[in-house]
Amino acid sequence: MNKNNTITRNQYFFVIQSAMIGIGVISLAAGVTKKAQQSGWIAIIIAGIYPILCVILSYEIYKNLNLNYSWNLFKRVL
Repeated sequence: MNKNNTITRNQYFFVIQSAMIGIGVISLAAGVTKKAQQSGWIAIIIAGIYPILCVILSYEIYKNLNLNYSWNLFKRVL
Protein backbone atom coordinates (compact mmCIF):
# COMPACT_ATOMS: atom_id res chain seq x y z
CA MET A 1 0.00 0.00 0.00
CA ASN A 2 1.15 3.51 -0.72
CA LYS A 3 1.62 6.14 1.94
CA ASN A 4 -1.60 7.93 0.91
CA ASN A 5 -3.79 4.82 1.47
CA THR A 6 -4.26 3.92 -2.18
CA ILE A 7 -3.59 0.64 -3.91
CA THR A 8 -1.34 0.16 -6.90
CA ARG A 9 -2.51 -1.01 -10.31
CA ASN A 10 -1.06 -4.46 -9.71
CA GLN A 11 -2.88 -4.78 -6.41
CA TYR A 12 -6.13 -3.70 -8.06
CA PHE A 13 -5.61 -6.22 -10.86
CA PHE A 14 -5.05 -9.09 -8.43
CA VAL A 15 -8.05 -8.15 -6.30
CA ILE A 16 -10.32 -8.15 -9.36
CA GLN A 17 -8.84 -11.41 -10.66
CA SER A 18 -9.20 -13.10 -7.28
CA ALA A 19 -12.84 -12.08 -7.12
CA MET A 20 -13.51 -13.30 -10.67
CA ILE A 21 -11.82 -16.63 -10.10
CA GLY A 22 -13.46 -17.13 -6.71
CA ILE A 23 -16.95 -16.42 -7.99
CA GLY A 24 -16.34 -18.50 -11.10
CA VAL A 25 -15.10 -21.53 -9.22
CA ILE A 26 -17.97 -21.43 -6.75
CA SER A 27 -20.84 -20.83 -9.18
CA LEU A 28 -19.63 -22.37 -12.42
CA ALA A 29 -18.25 -25.67 -11.20
CA ALA A 30 -21.56 -27.17 -10.12
CA GLY A 31 -23.41 -26.36 -13.34
CA VAL A 32 -20.60 -27.48 -15.61
CA THR A 33 -20.07 -30.71 -13.71
CA LYS A 34 -23.73 -31.67 -14.12
CA LYS A 35 -23.58 -31.23 -17.91
CA ALA A 36 -20.01 -32.18 -18.83
CA GLN A 37 -19.29 -34.61 -15.98
CA GLN A 38 -15.60 -35.61 -16.06
CA SER A 39 -14.57 -33.06 -18.71
CA GLY A 40 -15.94 -30.11 -16.74
CA TRP A 41 -12.56 -29.02 -15.42
CA ILE A 42 -11.41 -28.08 -18.94
CA ALA A 43 -14.27 -25.63 -19.36
CA ILE A 44 -13.61 -24.11 -15.95
CA ILE A 45 -9.92 -23.54 -16.76
CA ILE A 46 -10.77 -21.94 -20.11
CA ALA A 47 -13.44 -19.78 -18.48
CA GLY A 48 -10.88 -18.62 -15.90
CA ILE A 49 -8.13 -17.84 -18.40
CA TYR A 50 -10.31 -15.97 -20.92
CA PRO A 51 -11.17 -12.93 -18.72
CA ILE A 52 -7.56 -12.66 -17.58
CA LEU A 53 -6.39 -12.51 -21.20
CA CYS A 54 -9.07 -9.92 -22.00
CA VAL A 55 -7.90 -7.67 -19.16
CA ILE A 56 -4.23 -8.03 -20.11
CA LEU A 57 -4.92 -7.33 -23.79
CA SER A 58 -7.10 -4.34 -22.94
CA TYR A 59 -4.35 -2.89 -20.78
CA GLU A 60 -1.70 -3.44 -23.45
CA ILE A 61 -3.85 -1.85 -26.14
CA TYR A 62 -4.58 1.15 -23.90
CA LYS A 63 -0.90 1.49 -22.96
CA ASN A 64 0.26 1.43 -26.59
CA LEU A 65 -2.56 3.55 -27.98
CA ASN A 66 -1.64 6.91 -29.40
CA LEU A 67 -4.61 9.07 -28.40
CA ASN A 68 -3.79 11.86 -30.85
CA TYR A 69 -3.85 9.41 -33.74
CA SER A 70 -7.16 7.98 -32.53
CA TRP A 71 -8.68 11.44 -32.21
CA ASN A 72 -7.67 12.34 -35.77
CA LEU A 73 -9.02 9.03 -37.02
CA PHE A 74 -12.40 9.15 -35.27
CA LYS A 75 -13.17 12.86 -34.91
CA ARG A 76 -15.41 12.83 -37.97
CA VAL A 77 -17.52 10.05 -36.49
CA LEU A 78 -17.70 11.60 -33.06
